[in-house]
Amino acid sequence: TGVPGFTPGSTVAVAATTTTSLAPGESVPTGTAGPNRPGQSTKSPITVPDGLDVPLRETGALEGRGLSKKPIVRFVENQTRFGGVSKGSPIISAGGATSLAPPDIVIGTVSKVIKRPGTLGPILEVSLAANLDNLNFVRILLYQPSTERIPTP
Repeated sequence: TGVPGFTPGSTVAVAATTTTSLAPGESVPTGTAGPNRPGQSTKSPITVPDGLDVPLRETGALEGRGLSKKPIVRFVENQTRFGGVSKGSPIISAGGATSLAPPDIVIGTVSKVIKRPGTLGPILEVSLAANLDNLNFVRILLYQPSTERIPTP
């Protein structure tokens, strides 16, 4: 089933919106792929990693390691249930009742699998799908896990 609305391996154009007011007769500048700047409309291509149509997956915890290192995924089981995790495997958010993020958000792909001895599972180094070098503003996703929702009468 995979990630709804995504075609693995395809590139889609994403248009950013702006809340900047324009003077009469002014038009919004057309952007090209590159850093987003406040008050500008830009279009940046996003490539959806291959393999997102795989319905079964392993789970772990994504952990940042600062500006100079790629994030990693820990707590992946050593005895995988669905086959081995390999370089290029997609990393997406799992969601769930107590998760802070909704399911099926593309995070990136596995860039390196670090095997560990004994019963410890591998550590996965992740190449992020988003370029965070030019990050100036973020959009806050108002999401509430199902365990925190107040039932409606």
